[in-house]
Amino acid sequence: MISHAEEFIEIVFTHDDEAQTLAIIRHLVASRLIACGQITPGILSVYRWKGNVEESREVKAAVKTRLSLADEVCETIRRMHSYEVPEIVLRKCISWNEDYSRWMGEELTIDNWPPLKTPSFPQNNQTKKTNRLPGA
Repeated sequence: MISHAEEFIEIVFTHDDEAQTLAIIRHLVASRLIACGQITPGILSVYRWKGNVEESREVKAAVKTRLSLADEVCETIRRMHSYEVPEIVLRKCISWNEDYSRWMGEELTIDNWPPLKTPSFPQNNQTKKTNRLPGA
């Protein structure tokens, strides 16, 4: 059966480093800001950056969360991301598998706090890449 729960969303972002993407997702899961995330390697992004047409090999990440947590999830991705202008896209989904929706709700419920142990991840504020725009 399908659940039409509109409170859950998918947030998609790209990155050129799979290990850093995994670290971001692990941090978000451990912090209970997302229920889960997937990484798709091997995408090719083509974009214009500072007057030049660029191409980059990247990974695409998709994470699932509540709409009410979206701002905090996006800010965490931005803070941990190495790009000057990271691609972060919020997608509203029409429906979810009912069991999956119930599981996400359980994982994102305050009753399940405190957060899990969060893996350490260095802040990238001083290492922001300024030579390219992520994602396409």
